[in-house]
This record gives sequence, structure tokens and C-alpha cells, in this order.
Amino acid sequence: MTDCRSLRREDLAVAGKQHVKAGWLTIRPGKTAKKTGVVIELPILPILQDEIDAGAAGDMTFLESEWKRPFTVNSLGNKMRDWCDQADLPQCSLHGLRKLGATIAAENGATDEELMAIYGWVTKTQSTLYTKKARRKLIAGRAAHKLLFTAEQKMDETVPPLQAVEESGTKTGKKLRKISA
Repeated sequence: MTDCRSLRREDLAVAGKQHVKAGWLTIRPGKTAKKTGVVIELPILPILQDEIDAGAAGDMTFLESEWKRPFTVNSLGNKMRDWCDQADLPQCSLHGLRKLGATIAAENGATDEELMAIYGWVTKTQSTLYTKKARRKLIAGRAAHKLLFTAEQKMDETVPPLQAVEESGTKTGKKLRKISA
């Protein structure tokens, strides 16, 4: 994920060559710096390395304004909005790309611990949202064929008779009664 989709806007605004050593990006996220001190360490993927090598990245920050100055956190958000609009992607946002990265990683089998390491999360609360959804999608994909009838099955033999719930007269229970078709 080290094409920078895993970084929050405030970290992306300051990330630069000074955070790269031996093919790894190392940055302490601003959001958690004081509270947990977590550090994100990620290998630089070829797509980002190609941009750095091509000189497309700035010196102190990877992303620079048209005046060759680092973006502020707010100006980076505004510029991203402009870039998305220019690309005719009105639904796109910087945070949306972060979420997309987490979704792709989870759907590609990333574990909670892997997502936590990539995104700088210190609890499984956030990572589980992505891994659980990815697992459900995978499970549904594997099970969807079970909704189809086979040639040997007949509707009246496969589907159980309809049952209705009627009040039993007690405060806690309900009883089923068979409805004749």
C-alpha cells in the first residue's frame, strides 16, 4: 500500500524523502504521535519508487504545490478535490482513497494485524470493519450457487411447508402452526 494511500492527509502533506531509508517509508502519524507513539513502517512499492526516481516527487515532501512548496493539510485536501474534479471523479476524496486501499488490502486477504500495521491503527476496531466485510463478500461469493435448484430437486420437496407464528397466550413464547397449502 505504500503508494501513500495508507497515509492520512496530515501525514501525506509532510511525507517526503526524509522519511525514506533503504526502501522503507517510516513516519509517525500526527494523529497518534502523542497518545500511542505508533510508527508506520512500510516498504516503498515500485509505483511510488518510480515517481520518486523520475523526479516527480518534491525534496522535502512528495507532494508540492504548483509553486514548488509543500502543501498545508487544508491546501492538500483542496487540491485533491480539484484533481478529482478534473478527473471527473466527484465521489473521490483523499480519505476515500485511504478507505479504498484498506478495502483492496482486506479483499486481497490482509489480516487485522496487517491492516493495523499499514494504516497505523492501534486497535482492531477499524481493521475489523474491512476484514469482516471482505470475508462476508468472499463467503457470499462461495455460497451464492447454493441458492440454485439442481435438476434433481423439486420445489415442493426442497422448500419446507410454510409456517406461521401465532400468539400462544404466554408472555414469552410463540408457537408454530403448519399452514396447509
